[in-house]
Amino acid sequence: MALRPFHREKEVMRLYSSGYCYRCQSAGSVELGICQICGMEYPPLPPGQMPTPSFLATPSGTEVKLKGEIDLATRGMIEGQLMEALEGGRGCFLVDLNEVDFMDTQGIHMLLRLQRRARELGRDFVIRCERGPCLRVLEAMGLRAMVETAA
Repeated sequence: MALRPFHREKEVMRLYSSGYCYRCQSAGSVELGICQICGMEYPPLPPGQMPTPSFLATPSGTEVKLKGEIDLATRGMIEGQLMEALEGGRGCFLVDLNEVDFMDTQGIHMLLRLQRRARELGRDFVIRCERGPCLRVLEAMGLRAMVETAA
């Protein structure tokens, strides 16, 4: 019996959100839709969940607006792009999370790696997040100080 589209999408999201491989039973190994242990390929993410960064060069530095979801399945898709923009620019590096629909600890890990690299490069690192799920995650993790305060 074939799954109806709604149920299939729900099953795909369950696979991606857990990061658990059902073939080799390894936890947290699924990244970019492929288990990093056994190589099992999972179906592509549904539209709207793929993270999309947009970059804007400003007089004070670089601003990045993110949309979509940042979790185990998607972090690898954008972290390289963000790191490249960070290393290739100068001034303040601002990451806007206001349009991110979901972020878990993988997103926090990515932000902390970016912040550490910015410090190594002598750049300021700022997060803009005025509302939504990302702000709640940052506050729960005790990282509210990373967020730009509204003037």
